[in-house]
Amino acid sequence: MNGPGDNVNPVPLAAQLTTGEAERFAIRSAVPRRVAHPKTPGEVAELLADATAKGDSVVPWGGGTHQGIGASPERYDIACSLSHLNEVVAYEPA
Repeated sequence: MNGPGDNVNPVPLAAQLTTGEAERFAIRSAVPRRVAHPKTPGEVAELLADATAKGDSVVPWGGGTHQGIGASPERYDIACSLSHLNEVVAYEPA
């Protein structure tokens, strides 16, 4: 049973993949087929597991400021936007 504080999303993460904004996540001439916006580390794990099972490539997308540095991806199936992962929930200094 889920309590009021549980972050439950009844729609599978794969169904949350969008295509309409893919151009915004282009790296040089490479444009992803889909864009994901996971909201929790668990959703990132789910996305990566699903992509691995399907053989899809995933490129993490933070602020998008250094995406043109280095080699372009050979394949670019899914852009994983990290914009919703914007909180530090636990920090333990070394």
